[in-house]
Amino acid sequence: MALSAEEQGHLRAILLLFFPESRADFESAELNERTLDLTERFLVEVDRCSRTLQKFLADVAGGLTRGFLRRALRKLGQDAVRRDGYLIGTIACTNQGKALYKRPILESVIA
Repeated sequence: MALSAEEQGHLRAILLLFFPESRADFESAELNERTLDLTERFLVEVDRCSRTLQKFLADVAGGLTRGFLRRALRKLGQDAVRRDGYLIGTIACTNQGKALYKRPILESVIA
């Protein structure tokens, strides 16, 4: 089923939010079901990573109340080293998702 012009407009707005550097690729392209599916997978991956980070901080620091970092510094530092820096923030989660999905999303559009 093809995306309507309205659906393409909304999907384009989402893509431009996350991939502003690819504006020229998305502005005139025809977005399709594959683009929609890949964008959905990208958003799920970013959400999964972000939730993992939130759980990690809640488990280690008991939540993000003022002063949490000082109380949890040792544990956070040890865990960060042990986990090889995997959980370094929501920006990292977005970048991880972009690294996995940007090329397939770009390849899915019809120029």
